[in-house]
Amino acid sequence: MLWRKIEVFMDVITYHESGLYDLKPNVISFIPYEENIDFNNEKKVAYTESTIPIKKLFAENNIISELAFSNFKDCVFSENHSIEWFGPTIFFPLMVISQNPQVVSFCINIISNYVYDLFKGRSKDPEIKCNFIYEEKNGKKEIHYNGPVTGLKEIKDIIIGKK
Repeated sequence: MLWRKIEVFMDVITYHESGLYDLKPNVISFIPYEENIDFNNEKKVAYTESTIPIKKLFAENNIISELAFSNFKDCVFSENHSIEWFGPTIFFPLMVISQNPQVVSFCINIISNYVYDLFKGRSKDPEIKCNFIYEEKNGKKEIHYNGPVTGLKEIKDIIIGKK
């Protein structure tokens, strides 16, 4: 049996409440993993390098998404050279989940397929780390996932409320 760790945190204060980012209630957003980092003597926000290809794949599949911090010149995309895949933090607003719960499945399938293709020939079930923030009627929750890509299917059920 493969090891995996799923942590769900309740009552998360997202960047939306902090006023740092403009999260739209009807759009899936990619959240930076760090803000105010020094890069060439300037303050930047940092996304994982996987953010852009995943965002492009969402667009190719007609899933509307955006960077939470959209001023591109103030963003950096960090590279991780590891045997693990470090995914982006993705925010699913309540409106998106309630209007089309299947979009969560589509997003997670896109991520799974991308990771399998990326690790083809190197690993049958690659190890990944990624985070998801989702809204419910009574607040927000954050999921930290660390484990094999096959375990992502459990995340979908947690987000849409089946677990």
